[in-house]
Amino acid sequence: EVVILNMHNTSRITTTFFCDYVPGANKTCNNSKAQNVTRANKSYDLEYYRLFIAARVRGLLQAGVDIDLIRESFLSKLETTKQDLPTICLAPHILTTLLEISLIAEKMLLPYFFASSDGEEKLREQFEIFLKSKSCSL
Repeated sequence: EVVILNMHNTSRITTTFFCDYVPGANKTCNNSKAQNVTRANKSYDLEYYRLFIAARVRGLLQAGVDIDLIRESFLSKLETTKQDLPTICLAPHILTTLLEISLIAEKMLLPYFFASSDGEEKLREQFEIFLKSKSCSL
């Protein structure tokens, strides 16, 4: 049997997983409940890491250089802002295809949730946020 856990529908995914989806995980379930910790699904800006790796590959940085030390001074040495650097963006037809596939998958896997106010409408809103912030790369 395959059971789909709707990650959109819970703020405590670990607790929900161990308490409702893993048979016999009572101790882990109770420990998860006792922690009383909720974490947002954080995202991290990987652009500096990509630049760091590209500079390393091109021999511009020596092995052993710490990226965290470089990141702070990187843009000031370039005398620019991250927004001023050239970017490569996904083509509009690819973005449209990504959204369409996401909508089809959500509707197929979670039809009741998809039809709710937290379903399709929220997915489209989140996709718009993605378009503005993460669909391009340095």
